[in-house]
Amino acid sequence: MHLMFNRPLGTEMRLYELLQDRAAINMLKLLSERDLQKSYAVKLAEMQRQFPMFSVPAAAQRLIQAELVGADAVNNDAVLAITEKGKRFISVFDQLVAVANGQKMEKKTNGMRIQYELTMLERQMLHAVKKVAEGKTAVSIHAIARNLYPTEPGKNVGILRQQSKQLAELGLLHSRQIGKNVLVQITTQGKQILQE
Repeated sequence: MHLMFNRPLGTEMRLYELLQDRAAINMLKLLSERDLQKSYAVKLAEMQRQFPMFSVPAAAQRLIQAELVGADAVNNDAVLAITEKGKRFISVFDQLVAVANGQKMEKKTNGMRIQYELTMLERQMLHAVKKVAEGKTAVSIHAIARNLYPTEPGKNVGILRQQSKQLAELGLLHSRQIGKNVLVQITTQGKQILQE
């Protein structure tokens, strides 16, 4: 089994030819699955055992020329590994197969979802801003303090300023400082949170 590892200049892989090469697609799928299992490389001899019905060396050569697979010579055998380009190719191929089979495409995410639960004070502050701001574009923190703490509003202004910064970072309030006064306004997203 002899494989040519250097891509000849001027040789371009045509997509049509690659998609028709069942051996190449199956080999690329196997390498992709092994890559996901953190078993990054597969020997050419093992590929031949996996796919005895195909001409594995010819398919491997096509994949190498298309830069979908990388290869190294190890102990008189070639070791194949999928490249980043190969990973992207197989991902798009899987999407095409799903579309052809009438399956719905799932949105891929990075696996992370951030969820934030409002504290009681944050929720009360949003309600107070909405209530005090009716008919106004923005209200001062002092007006919010008078609404939430009628007996001692001045004592809690600092806490409310800090809460307004946090709610602004979450996109639930617009906050701007004019002199020593902080004006806040509830956002559409803040109103939606209150309706939940």
